[in-house]
Amino acid sequence: MCRYRAHGLHSPWYFSHGVGRFNLEAPKGTLNSASSEEVAVREFLGVAFVGDPAIPASMIADRWISHLEIPGIKAADFTSGAASAFGIVPGDITAPMNDDYVMTRAWAATMEAAGFEGIQSRSRFGAGTNPTCLYVFGPAGENEIGATNAKVTMRSVIEKMPGYTIDSIPTSDVLVVDP
Repeated sequence: MCRYRAHGLHSPWYFSHGVGRFNLEAPKGTLNSASSEEVAVREFLGVAFVGDPAIPASMIADRWISHLEIPGIKAADFTSGAASAFGIVPGDITAPMNDDYVMTRAWAATMEAAGFEGIQSRSRFGAGTNPTCLYVFGPAGENEIGATNAKVTMRSVIEKMPGYTIDSIPTSDVLVVDP
C-alpha cells in the first residue's frame, strides 16, 4: 500500500513515542503516514496551515515527503461508521488536544493490545474528500518495514497546492539577535 510520510531529521521509517495523536509509549512507537503528499504536508505542519496561507521557508527547509510502500497490516478502521459503537467519535480524533492526546493515545494502546498493527483515521489537517492517515505501530525509533519508492521536497509539494505561498521571511526560531 503506497502511503506518504513527511519528515526532516529522522528517516521516513521513524516510529515516534513522543507526544502525538496515536503514539504508543516507549519502547513502542507509531509511524504516521498519509493518503497523499498534500495530506502528509498538512499533518507535518499542522496549525501552520490554519489562517495564514504564507508558509515560512525556514519551516520547510530540509523537509521531505517520502513515498512508502507499507505492507498489508491489520489496522483498526476509525473511519468506519461502526467505530462509534466502540466509543470512537470523529470529533474527538480531529479536535485540538490540549492534554497531550491522553484519550487518543489510550485508544492506540488499546488497539495495539487487541492485536491491531495500526489505526486508519481521518487526517486532522487534511483537505479534500477523503484525507486519511495510517498510523502504524512498531518498535520506537527507525524500523524500515517496507520500501521507500521516491522522495520529493516539501517545498515542491506546497508550491503545487492552490492558495499557499512560501514566504522567504524567516520564522522567529531561526533569527539570532545580537545584543
